[in-house]
Amino acid sequence: SLDCKGWRETLEPAWSKAWKDSMWAHFEPGGNLLVLAGLAWGFLVLQLIVYVFRAVPVKLLQCGRVEYGCGTEPNGYTVPVFCMRVWHADAMKTMASLNRMVLVLDGQTEYAINRAYFKLLSDPKQNPFDFFHILKMDMRFMLFDAFFVNLLLNGAKLQFQTSYWALLMYANLDVNVRWTQFTLCLTHLTCAHSWFRKLIEWQKVRESRIMVREEFRTRMAVADWREYDKLVFFQRSVAVVLTLQFLFQLLCAIKFCMSKWYCEAHLWNLLHGCVEGLKVVDATNFD
Repeated sequence: SLDCKGWRETLEPAWSKAWKDSMWAHFEPGGNLLVLAGLAWGFLVLQLIVYVFRAVPVKLLQCGRVEYGCGTEPNGYTVPVFCMRVWHADAMKTMASLNRMVLVLDGQTEYAINRAYFKLLSDPKQNPFDFFHILKMDMRFMLFDAFFVNLLLNGAKLQFQTSYWALLMYANLDVNVRWTQFTLCLTHLTCAHSWFRKLIEWQKVRESRIMVREEFRTRMAVADWREYDKLVFFQRSVAVVLTLQFLFQLLCAIKFCMSKWYCEAHLWNLLHGCVEGLKVVDATNFD
């Protein structure tokens, strides 16, 4: 299909012109629509590699022995990604997220908060270090998901689907436009749902963190404050990623509206608005 007249003489030049007029023009390979499609697949493969090496113990790669029985590896183990120390539960959550096991992941943040409170109240000294540590581990997990899935993977899918839909509008292909528009709306809904769920979980962790800090402020040691600062760092990082996702999805939604109802050729970019010099083509020439 890439060798047909419609692609070579109509869609490919139109996309190339729209890309050169956009803010991403300095990334020259983006002028090829196939590169944009490949980004979504590339981020999916990248997530696979990162998540696998975020769950595999380094000592296992070094032909060492890892125990997987109940209560084993109480001190955790180091994984290749950023040389982080994780526990079996963290590795299981990573694999569940990689394989989109929604029912397994549902309620994990609430469980982490309840577990943190249990550790705090069961400690005779009521040292908040473990409380902050447990929530920090949960936020670290959320940061990976927010960055690799919400921002990179979902963002690339939205950008490609929106651009592809606009090109179909430009080519005046009615049937393909309707189905592509339907799938694009589904992608927006799933991305928005994922963003909203993470925002709620992030807010719950923030409220718990602030409440414990205010209650135990006078009894917190230096180590407690250090763990608290690490938790704050991960929370702020998650907030930045979620903000970027929201802005990018909003941009794609604006691009959809402008392409559908405002631009004559149905091609729009943020930097220059409607792409000038193009008109909707006759789809009967696509052979």
